[in-house]
Amino acid sequence: MNKKHFILIIVFLLFFIVPGLVSLLTDWFWFGEIGFENIFITILSAKIILGFVIGFITFGLIYLNLRVASALTKDRPIMIVLDQNTAPIDVGKYVHKFILFLSLIIGFFAGLAGAANWNTLLQYLNSTSFGVLEPIFSRDISFYFFTLPFLKASIGFLLWIAVVSLIGSALIYFGRGVFSFFGRRSGFVRFSSEGELTEDKTRKNPKIHLSLLLCFLFLILAVETYFVRIPNLLYSTTGSFMGATY
Repeated sequence: MNKKHFILIIVFLLFFIVPGLVSLLTDWFWFGEIGFENIFITILSAKIILGFVIGFITFGLIYLNLRVASALTKDRPIMIVLDQNTAPIDVGKYVHKFILFLSLIIGFFAGLAGAANWNTLLQYLNSTSFGVLEPIFSRDISFYFFTLPFLKASIGFLLWIAVVSLIGSALIYFGRGVFSFFGRRSGFVRFSSEGELTEDKTRKNPKIHLSLLLCFLFLILAVETYFVRIPNLLYSTTGSFMGATY
């Protein structure tokens, strides 16, 4: 570890870890003074577990998709021209390290953001029935207090991962020249021995990968429509009265 890395670690600790520890100790002393240490431990445990799970899932899925995109195009360079007087530099060999670093950073901040939803998780896990059905969809009213916020947060989390994975993979493919914004590039089609036009695997496999990500994205949108947007009509304010334009 050189001096630069050591300085970066110190800066990271000062800006992210130390303030959190100070706030954590303050809350611990306050809950201890009023005799509710068990509540503090429950909240802290929910934050740690939820943050770790969300951070790990985010890192794993994003890293997996970006690594697949890089592996499918590993034979294609990423050329960057720094100066007109110098030869282009191939930065493709650094892509794997950058993908790992980027996925870790995204996973870390996703874990921090996810830990803030501890209350939504605990309400869902400890939900109870109200014993009253609402008249539009015939669901127990408790669904809108406990289950709907949890579904909205969970589906939104998966949707965000799908979008980031799709954009990141597409950027890798564009950066390595598999696809182009300005028309069809040469080198992506071949002819078989019978003279039939066949598509190069360097373009076919990325197409399959992006298509699967798009299918996953549309599937999440469909699930969101059924489980979140339709029940959310009861909160609609578009009509004369609030709730499903009653």
